[in-house]
Amino acid sequence: VTRQLMSDVPVGSLLSGGVDSTLVTQMMDRHMPSHPQSFCIGFRSHGQGSENVAGERAARELGVPFTPTWVDDEDYLAAWPAAFAQVGEPIGNSGGLLVNLLCRCVARTHKVVLSGQGADEPLGGYARHMAERMRHIGSLAPRFSAWATERLLGAGAGRRLARILRAEHRVDRYLEIFAVLEPEAIDALVPRGAPARELGRAAIQRWVGEPSGDDLNDLLRVDARLSLADDLLTIADHFSMRASVELRVPFLDLEFLELAERMPSSYKVSRIGERKWLYREGAARYLPPTLSRRLCGIRARLGRKTGFTVHLEPWFAAQGGALVDARGWLEPLARRGLVSPDVLGKLGAGVEQARSLQRELLALYTLSRWMETVPA
Repeated sequence: VTRQLMSDVPVGSLLSGGVDSTLVTQMMDRHMPSHPQSFCIGFRSHGQGSENVAGERAARELGVPFTPTWVDDEDYLAAWPAAFAQVGEPIGNSGGLLVNLLCRCVARTHKVVLSGQGADEPLGGYARHMAERMRHIGSLAPRFSAWATERLLGAGAGRRLARILRAEHRVDRYLEIFAVLEPEAIDALVPRGAPARELGRAAIQRWVGEPSGDDLNDLLRVDARLSLADDLLTIADHFSMRASVELRVPFLDLEFLELAERMPSSYKVSRIGERKWLYREGAARYLPPTLSRRLCGIRARLGRKTGFTVHLEPWFAAQGGALVDARGWLEPLARRGLVSPDVLGKLGAGVEQARSLQRELLALYTLSRWMETVPA
C-alpha cells in the first residue's frame, strides 16, 4: 500500500465495505499525513443491502471521510447499452458502468484512488475456489452437493458444480468453472463456429503449465491470469480511465503476488471451505474489533462475496422487469444470422428462470448490445 501511495496529487480509496477495500483504506490512513477520502457507489433499490451502507459503516469505524454515489435502476439501465460499446469487446461484466459512475464522482476532487481489487484470485476468495477445495468431498455425493450449492448460491452454481464434478481432466474442470454458457450450449447457439470446448480448452491451456501437486493453487494461478486479467482489470481500466482517474491495485503488487503464489493453498481456503483463510486471520487482528467480527468471521469466510455489485435477477425476471422481454434485446443477434434463432427463442423464454440463468442472460445481453455498435 505504501508503494502505491507515491503521487503528486491526493490519493483516495474506493471503499465498498468489504474486507479488502476496508483493509487497504485503513493502511492508507496509517501511512498518510491526513485521512484519505473514501468513495463508494450503490443502488437506491438495494436499501440497507446497498454497498453505500456497508461502505459508510466501514468509513465511520475507520474515522475517514466518505462520499457515496447513489444510482437508480432506471438510469443505470438507460446508460448500460452505451457503456458496452466503450469497452471495445463484449465482456459480460455487469458492474463496469458502476466503476465509471463512481470514478466520475472521484474525478471531481481526486485523480488517483486505491482499490481492493485483485485479492480474491490469488488468495482464494470466490465460491469456485471453495468448490475446488471441497471437490473430493462433493464427488462422494454429487447430486446432493449440486442441490445444496444451488440453494446456497443460486445463479446456476449447482448445475456448474455438477459439470465440474463430472470433468475428468483438470483443463476440462477449469473450463466448466470459468464458462458462462456450457460448451454444448454454445455449439447449439453458434452451429457454424469452431467447437466451443476446444476453443475454451486452448484459452485455458495457455496458462495451465505442469501440475504442481496443489490442485487449488494451480487453479488460482490460471484464475489470476485469465479471469482477472481478461475481465475485471480490463473493465476497471477502461471505465476508470474514461473518467480520467488512475485506479491502483495494491493486491497485485508483484512482490506480494509472488509471495501469495508460493503459499500452500491450505492457507487460502481451509479444509471446511473458509475463503481467504490466513489473510482474514491477519486482517482480523489489524482491523477495529467491530469490523473484524463482521468482515473476518465465519459468515464472511463461508457466505456470499460482496462488492460493487449489480442484482441482475429483478431486471431479467421480476414481474415487469426492465429486461424481461428477452426476445427484444436478443434481436440484433438473430438479425445478423450469427446464432441459431431457435436456441435464442428458447433462451428468450427462459427469463422466467433468471435466478439460475442470470450469468447466461447477462452474457447474451452484453453480446447483443455490443453487436449493435459493430458495423454489419
